[in-house]
Amino acid sequence: MEADELHEPHEPDAARLLRLQELMYTVGRRHTLASTCDDRAVPSSAYPSWTVFQSCLQNDLVSDSVDVVFNPIIMAPPNDFNTVYTVLKRTKEQMNALGQQVCPIVFDMGLLSKALEIVCAKPEEFKDVYPLEGGMHFMMSVFGGIGHIYGDAGLKQMLVESDVFARVTAEHILSGKYFDRALRGLVIVDEVLNQRFYHHFLEWVKANSKSIPSDLLDKIKDADADSVRSEENMTLLLNEIEADILPLLESFRSEGRASSPLFRFWDDYSTEVSLPMKLYLISSTGCPKKPEPCIEYAKYQISVNIAK
Repeated sequence: MEADELHEPHEPDAARLLRLQELMYTVGRRHTLASTCDDRAVPSSAYPSWTVFQSCLQNDLVSDSVDVVFNPIIMAPPNDFNTVYTVLKRTKEQMNALGQQVCPIVFDMGLLSKALEIVCAKPEEFKDVYPLEGGMHFMMSVFGGIGHIYGDAGLKQMLVESDVFARVTAEHILSGKYFDRALRGLVIVDEVLNQRFYHHFLEWVKANSKSIPSDLLDKIKDADADSVRSEENMTLLLNEIEADILPLLESFRSEGRASSPLFRFWDDYSTEVSLPMKLYLISSTGCPKKPEPCIEYAKYQISVNIAK
């Protein structure tokens, strides 16, 4: 099936809000970096780093304590069909005994195909059993796709020549390995591209005699962790950003894409690959409170846009 034949899920409202939060972070981070290069110098700011900003937004996600019980180890080769069958059978029996009819089981990339073959071959026996690829393995596939498309277009040079990563490390990152380093490196690249984009956007606003309300910029710049945690404050602020900044930003983006193939190339990366990737990461942590539509939407956007 071709990528364009897939059913495109509707963008949920939570995804729209997450996009506006990313724009808010870019604007606020710009003003933070304009005053200091040391994140520790502004401990009360909501923008020390992307991870801290997201943790402020998700402060109400408190999980109940649970007990983790490990199943007995199956002393058999893990890549053998009999071993995979035993795992599926035992897990289904145990989950049904606990009153859970639907049985999702997460496999790594190497074993997932074998589990799917078994479930398809015995549909009655494994009814309501759903072998799944873990989020980490999905993201590793995404990292490999990003490296294949953008690695030789400047992404590898950006990682290496900035002295952030060694050349061999960058090659492993862009081949889908080194999950933690890849995640950190691509978030850094995303922030650099967004800051350059916003810098030229401000110059465009000035050159075209347009303006952004100064009080709105002050609200974004002065936001702290407590104000970001307030759902009411965030809703009002995001609505102002959507009304006063987003239309100007889209006009600037349209002009840039029409005049520069290089602008269009990296704007595609930022908006169609990097942003959905961050949306998927945020949604996978349980934010928003009903993350499933956002996860489905983000995975679709990542898969289709990389396939293009």
